[in-house]
Amino acid sequence: MQSVILIGGSGFLGKHLLNELVKSNYKIYATVNKTYIKGPGKLNIIRGGINALNSDILKEIAPTKIFHCARPTLPRLRKTGRVISGYIAYFNNSRLLKNIEDSGIQTDLLFASGSLAYGNSTKPHYETSPINPISYSKQYIRGEKPLLKAISSSSVNVKVLRFPWLIGNGSWFKWFYLKNIIENNSIPLFGNGNNNMSILSVIDAARLMALYSDNSVGSGIYNILNPNSTYQKIFIEKVKGEFKCDITDYKNIYPRLDTATKEAFFSNIVVDTGMKKILSRYNFITLDQSLGDIGKQVIA
Repeated sequence: MQSVILIGGSGFLGKHLLNELVKSNYKIYATVNKTYIKGPGKLNIIRGGINALNSDILKEIAPTKIFHCARPTLPRLRKTGRVISGYIAYFNNSRLLKNIEDSGIQTDLLFASGSLAYGNSTKPHYETSPINPISYSKQYIRGEKPLLKAISSSSVNVKVLRFPWLIGNGSWFKWFYLKNIIENNSIPLFGNGNNNMSILSVIDAARLMALYSDNSVGSGIYNILNPNSTYQKIFIEKVKGEFKCDITDYKNIYPRLDTATKEAFFSNIVVDTGMKKILSRYNFITLDQSLGDIGKQVIA
């Protein structure tokens, strides 16, 4: 039986990835920091978070795959917290790579990143495109740098997966849309709504992360996207139709919205991939299906 390690299993993507991993015949180890993980199947808990993964533990477990969905957060400190979190992630990821190398194990390290790293553009960003991070990614990218360097210089097989907007009953959709639907029966429109939005079901993201862990996929950066991208104004009309709510200018709900959040919702990021082998065969969950499923969960 193969052993795998999941870092960040209590998070938005990590919880869904855990549901996918238990479907395979893996012995699953999950790191726990502050939030205890409740998941299907039997889990082997490693207390202490990512920093508990020293070379001795890694050698003992000998995982064939390590799924990294964690990002340190200090929400009470807001902007300063994101800066500090970026440095913490840099040191955490540098230490993790060194510990893997020192352990002598052969493993694949898959890291969940985001398309905000590319910045705004009307032309598609590919895996080889230069990064120009905006919004939260200005700080997040600092933690990613050791992994990007390791792609070409480390014995570890590192795969950086860049996801678009991940939709589900949690994260940004929960806080900026569901919360306002419940409290005000309205949802925010950011600007004129003509900006491109590539939206992927978090369930699809988890399934694709598992698929990209296959040994036939080598080290590198991989853009993970739903080929059926949309625009913010179309997205928000679909939300309105599903939840029977009103649309209002974001300033009516968030008169003092921070710069990083505005940059994210106003972003126009077009992403494509030069590596279509897996995506071309994948059957994606549609946006309508995702919104319908979220609606059922809210009612339940």
